Amino acid sequence: MIDVKEIAKCYGENDFSIIKEIDSSRGDEDKRYTYLIKFDDGLELAIKVCQNDFTTPERILGWQKTCEHYLNLGIYCPQIVKNRNGGYSENIIFGDENYIVYAEEMKKYKTQEEFEGDVAPDIPVRDSVRESVGLVASSGQELVPWHSAYCVFVKFSEYELTDENYETAEIFCNTVRENYPQYNEYVDRIWDMYIAKRTQFEPIYHKLPKAVFQGDLNPTNVLVDDEGKFAGLIDFNLSGTETVLCYILLPEVCLYNLQCEDLEYLTDEDFLKKCDDFLYDNLRKINKHYKFSDYERENFNLCYNAIVPFCFYMTVGLLKWVIREKKDERVDKILDWVYYQLSRDDMRLEL
Repeated sequence: MIDVKEIAKCYGENDFSIIKEIDSSRGDEDKRYTYLIKFDDGLELAIKVCQNDFTTPERILGWQKTCEHYLNLGIYCPQIVKNRNGGYSENIIFGDENYIVYAEEMKKYKTQEEFEGDVAPDIPVRDSVRESVGLVASSGQELVPWHSAYCVFVKFSEYELTDENYETAEIFCNTVRENYPQYNEYVDRIWDMYIAKRTQFEPIYHKLPKAVFQGDLNPTNVLVDDEGKFAGLIDFNLSGTETVLCYILLPEVCLYNLQCEDLEYLTDEDFLKKCDDFLYDNLRKINKHYKFSDYERENFNLCYNAIVPFCFYMTVGLLKWVIREKKDERVDKILDWVYYQLSRDDMRLEL
């Protein structure tokens, strides 16, 4: 049982009240608790208590430097603050379990999700988010010796078996085999092509330009002001070094994010062109600050083949929806879309 008084003493001597408690744990191997606390002297902090293999004093220090760098670029984010001992983290034992504790300033703005909950309209913040990604990519910040949660070819943390892209491809192919064995031959072709593209891309990947990015872009972490305009970001605990080209090809950044209602159009030429236009329009927003190198341009198509077909929340997410809703007639369209994205050779980075 976590003693909130014990963690509060790391940051202040005054009495305090708990504004909110948040449990974002992902099982016994990844425990994460946040306590929004207001001290009687007016100090407000988001104190985080974690037990997992990627929250370490070294990473917290790296997150602090990354948050500071973003702020210096004009991208607001709450800063990680020092505790009363002068450090950015503290190890505390509760019962027989060891936790690491650190704290951030209380955020000044609502998240996009909170804002949309109060006011219904669709908020045009994504363009500003993409421009901020280009700004970070071009800033030349010092890289950290670990990758973001979006990593490819390397693991984000020790308890994971592989990177997310490979894991998603494996889950997708195995799920199709288990539920739709009539497509086994097609799935084998997809898997073999994926491994071939991935193998070809790996040596190139390690030579591509990199930057340190916030690793969890979603409406719960994007901040907006009172007018619904982009104001900044929160939650850098999944941040890390990432290849710019791989990062921007994520649906969280520039790629069109497939939805369930798109399933019937996945092989439609007009729909596919609309998706490409969406991507290129967003890449131009990145290009406002970040100028792609010749090496990135040369290898853009291969990077696209290796990354895009197996973005988790699209490919696996759509497949699981099809299985759950018994829309079995849509499986071939998903497979055709994956094969098309793996095999296409027409993607050019000419902005």
